[in-house]
Amino acid sequence: MNPAGGELKLSDRFSTSGKLAHVRESGGKIARVALIEASALAYNDAKVTAQPSVTGKIVKMNKKLDGGGWIWIDAPAPKDGSLVGQHIVIANDNERDATYPILSAERDGELTKLYCGPISFVRGYAGPTAQLRSHPLPRDYGQGFFYDFEEGASFRIPLHRVWTP
Repeated sequence: MNPAGGELKLSDRFSTSGKLAHVRESGGKIARVALIEASALAYNDAKVTAQPSVTGKIVKMNKKLDGGGWIWIDAPAPKDGSLVGQHIVIANDNERDATYPILSAERDGELTKLYCGPISFVRGYAGPTAQLRSHPLPRDYGQGFFYDFEEGASFRIPLHRVWTP
């Protein structure tokens, strides 16, 4: 584990670049290598490389209470489908967590469209009646919503790769 994420050389036999690398041996041979938000691992004669993360900005999102958790990002999706099963971590004001699973990823013109499940990014109603805690649903909906994050926010998708010889 290397929280700083830089290059780490432990011996002539082991080096890695990234945050987390795991090597499992069986019978003196490599059985499995896992890289999490890491770009390279060298162990004995094995060399494994990976893309450590995808970063960029949120371009748009589904702002409705229904219709699902759709997000459009400005970064290209890997063509191998490797974003599915990962999590997107979106910068926000920390009122609530903005980390979501990626259930599907596809190109949509110049953007990548992510589906994070049957969720809403709305965290509350905006406007003067939003302050009333005794009545959870304000009567004036015309002021809009508060969201878990905003369009234009930066994001990071830490990637993981598993390799078995």
